[in-house]
Amino acid sequence: MEQIRKHAAEVINGQSLAAQENMQMVEAIINSLTLQGYRKVQTWKQKWHIADRPSAFALIKLIIRESYIDTNATTRILRENLSSLPDQLNKLGGNITDLNEYVLQTVDQLAARGEYTQDLIANLFKAYLSSSDNEFREYIKMRQEEYDDGHSFSKEELMNKAANKYKILVQSGKWMAQSEDEKKIIALEAKIAKLEKQKTSKPPSNSNKTPNKGKNKGKENGKKKLPDWVYKFPGKEFVDSNKSKTVDGKQYWWCKNHKRFVQHKTSDCKAKPQTSDNNTPTPPSAQSEQNSQFKPNPRLVLDE
Repeated sequence: MEQIRKHAAEVINGQSLAAQENMQMVEAIINSLTLQGYRKVQTWKQKWHIADRPSAFALIKLIIRESYIDTNATTRILRENLSSLPDQLNKLGGNITDLNEYVLQTVDQLAARGEYTQDLIANLFKAYLSSSDNEFREYIKMRQEEYDDGHSFSKEELMNKAANKYKILVQSGKWMAQSEDEKKIIALEAKIAKLEKQKTSKPPSNSNKTPNKGKNKGKENGKKKLPDWVYKFPGKEFVDSNKSKTVDGKQYWWCKNHKRFVQHKTSDCKAKPQTSDNNTPTPPSAQSEQNSQFKPNPRLVLDE
């Protein structure tokens, strides 16, 4: 900028054809700018004015500076952008056409700074192969094999091939179409998710189907378990004399119908009398053994 201003100072203040051409160029440049662009250059008016007279070359230099930030950091960032094209493709939703436009813009920005890239082809292959579409990746793999075998591609040729393949897949409705293996995997994942959901879901609250172990603790077959002394026969004399015994402040009699101690006399019992030769109760274990011993054999019945 200092070199341009020094040169312009020797031209624009004189009465010459160069001074006239300078003013014509300034007017043409200003007229070509948008309102937003004009406001930007007006912010830096002192940079492209020399002794209150505009300089066309200084104005051009300012416009270039504002359009492209001329720093070494910017050049480095542009190169990094070209080396991370797979990330950019992901941000663009896999759109190959948009990616190509992004690449061309980045390359143009490098060229405006007198810079260029030597590994653009490799970066393009890396980006295209990161696509989520299976058929497109297979197509790019074949192009990469051709390139490795010695068939040279210019960046424009490779980008055109990729863009055409992308457009064909989109127009035919095959872009991002699921393969048969992918469909099976998705179906399997859905089935597993459904089973896990059923496993973690709470069972229906139904007392008949889901027994509560806490509530049935100390019970057998839904009945409260009685202490052993209740079933201990006190003797015929004790029963015939209608005697009673007191336990924990409660009075108990031997009931001939229940075959155990209860809180009522046999005469007051409403239960159906049990026929037995004696008043001695049969323990539950013995009853089960007797039942098992006298269980009829189905084969014998059928034979008869």
